[in-house]
Order: sequence, then C-alpha cells, then structure tokens
Amino acid sequence: FIEKYESVFGEIYESLPQQIIHRDINPGNLILNEDNWGIIDFDLSERNLRIFDPCYAATAILSESLEVDNTEKLKQWIDRMPILSGLSVYIDLIERHQAENPNVALDAAKSLLESLAKTILTDRGISFEHDSEVKFLVKEAVRTAKVMENISDTDSLQRIVQGFDTIANAIGTLRNRHGLISHGQDIVSCQIDHISVEFVVEATLTTVHFLLALHSKENCVKKRIFYEENPDFNRYIDSVNEQSGMDFSVFEISITPSKALFYEDLEAYRERLIMFRGEKEEIFTALQNCFSLEKFEEAMQFRDCFTADEYDTIRKIFYHNESCFLECENCDYREYFSKRVIAEEAN
Repeated sequence: FIEKYESVFGEIYESLPQQIIHRDINPGNLILNEDNWGIIDFDLSERNLRIFDPCYAATAILSESLEVDNTEKLKQWIDRMPILSGLSVYIDLIERHQAENPNVALDAAKSLLESLAKTILTDRGISFEHDSEVKFLVKEAVRTAKVMENISDTDSLQRIVQGFDTIANAIGTLRNRHGLISHGQDIVSCQIDHISVEFVVEATLTTVHFLLALHSKENCVKKRIFYEENPDFNRYIDSVNEQSGMDFSVFEISITPSKALFYEDLEAYRERLIMFRGEKEEIFTALQNCFSLEKFEEAMQFRDCFTADEYDTIRKIFYHNESCFLECENCDYREYFSKRVIAEEAN
C-alpha cells in the first residue's frame, strides 16, 4: 500500500495547488471574538500542499486538554465552592504520590470521585446505599443533574450517562485490584504501572470537573445549600440592609443580615437567592448580547457583589466600549476598575 501510495502521489504532486499552510492548528492557536475568529502562531507555516491530517488535529486537541494542570483547575473550583474544601486532601495525595507511589494516587483518585458524587447526591436529597459502587454514584450524579432535564433526545442522554458509567467502572476496577490504602494489598506484587494510573487520574479529574460544572448550576434548587457557597449574594443582602440602616447584634455580638436570614428562614433565603441569580443573569446576558449605557449601569448596581467571572466580564465590556463613556456625567467606572486593579496587585 505504501509503495503504491508514494508512486501515485508522486505522479500528481507537482500538479496539486500549493498555498500558505499553518501546520499547527490546535485550540491554543485559535482566537475568537463574538462571531469572528482567527489563527495565530505561524512559526511552522510554509508554502506547500494543503492536506488536512485529522489524526494530527485530534491528537492536538487531546494534548491541549491534558496540558492544563487539572489539579490546579480543581483547586480553583474549591476556592469558588469552599464547602468542598475537604476534597483538597485527595488532591494533595494525588500530587504527592502519582510519580513515586502510583498505587496511593490511584486510591486517592477513586476516593475523590466517590466523595464528590456522594456529596452531590446528598445535596440533591437523593438517597443511596453507603457501600454503593463508584460507577453507580457517578452515573446517578450525572443522570439526576437538573440540566439533564433539558435534553429531549433520550438516546443521547442515555449514551452520556453510560459513558460516565464506563469510565467510573474502569476506575473502580483498577483501584480494587491495585489500591493499597483500603484493602491492605501486597505492596510488591500489586504495583500498578504509571500509564494506567495516569489514565485513572486524568479520567477522574475530567469527570470531577464535569460534575462540578453541572452541580454549580444547581446552587438555588438543590435540597441542601450552604451559606459559604454564596458570598456574592451574602454581600448583596448585607449592603442593601446596611443602606437601610438595619443592624443586628446579640450581647454586643454583631450578626450580619445575610447570616440572620440564612439561619432563621432558609426558604426565604433560597427564594431571594433565586431572584438575585435570575436578575443578575438576565442583566448580564442582555448586556453581552447588545451593549448600551443603560444596561451597563443596571449591571453596575451589583458592583459590590460581582463574582470573579462577572467582574472580569464587566471590565472587558467597559474597556471595549470605553469611548461611549467619555460624555457620561459623574462616570466613576474608570476609577472603580483602576482601584480594583491596584487592590488585586497589592494582594
């Protein structure tokens, strides 16, 4: 085959059209801006035949996804959802032992996935057996996600759920065979190879990211909610009531309005939280779809309770449309963003 390919291709090579080709197309070399897109990094480009290599493109996409330090991304999730700080123990074990003691990292990866799945199901008020297998827990955590209700194609939904079931089953099987901590295995004969443990760790972290992404969208509707999960909303409640002159104290101990509402009337807290999230999302969506000074000012009413992502979005919108604010009376937005930058650099 190779000889025939070289012969035939060699005969037509000179007659094929040539052009400038990039030779390194991958997600890191694409730039997007609304409906426009472009390509950067032309170090490998040359004038040659345009032949698309799907294998190269596919492996480039895969390698791009694995280049990012997944444990660091997971730590960022925990920073945003401090109630999950207990997962840091497993992350630390994975980072410290993946190279030298892969069996320990294997145990930690499986426990990380299992603990998160149980936490998510408990948050949703879904019961499960204490000794349930990890594949069942993960499958249920995916299947019962609120966003899954929007998938009308039941066949696709089943395939998605089955895919995570297969991954979790493989992780559980490898851990049962080679895990050291829970089963007290022979530390010599049960050593796992580094390739297998790398697969388990990467598959676990990818699944964990997916579960967290699903679960983060259910902050208002899940059965169990936590005060620490909603710092932006808590600041909003406190700032609004501070402007109203409302203050709480018991035996000279100050109590914030947000904590008083959360611990005294959880359902009222939840109802206000849903309204708050919905209003912010509606305003930000409208602003991103079509900029106007009026919409920007509506969004800036939440300036004291932006999340990190919301602040980043609103800052980019401001500087992208900065010329629109030149004739804006009493405009202190530039000063606001400058002070935030100075504060961030100081920290």
